[in-house]
Amino acid sequence: MILKFIKDTTGIYDVLYKKDQEKTYYPWPHEWQGMTEKKRVKQGIFVECHGHGEFDVFRKGIDVDVI
Repeated sequence: MILKFIKDTTGIYDVLYKKDQEKTYYPWPHEWQGMTEKKRVKQGIFVECHGHGEFDVFRKGIDVDVI
């Protein structure tokens, strides 16, 4: 799945994702805040885990669109 940023967005570790930048999203098959990967994606929530409880969370229509 490809995510396209709809605005400049700063991720964890101050990584800057620029508007119109595309990023490949890889499913993270673990529960996060009580939601499975399938439920999160259905709600437009995309989570990338960086370990040690650190996550980037991108939301469809707010941070990204799915292309």
